[in-house]
Formats: sequence, structure tokens, C-alpha cells
Amino acid sequence: MKKFKRDWGDPPLAWWQKAANGIADCGEVLAMLLALLVRRPLLLVLFIVLAIVLSQ
Repeated sequence: MKKFKRDWGDPPLAWWQKAANGIADCGEVLAMLLALLVRRPLLLVLFIVLAIVLSQ
């Protein structure tokens, strides 16, 4: 979350660039998680069960 804090010295464009970089980092993490789930189907099942339980 610290990454998204605005540095007042930066022009707005630089701030948006930082936010975009943060989102890209999240995307990389999600991609890694997806790769892990593909290799371990049991984890995918557990993840789905967890999502169903948490959504109620």
C-alpha cells in the first residue's frame, strides 16, 4: 500500500506510473499463483472451497 501513497514532489504522471507499476506487480503475483494452481489441482479445489465458504 505504501507504493500507492502520493509523493507530493512528483508530477501526477509519475504518480500514475508508480500506481501502474504496483498493479503490474499484483498481476505478476496473480500469474505466479495461477501457475501454481495449474500444477497442483488439489490447491485449486481448496481455493474454490475457501472462496465459497468466505462468500457466505
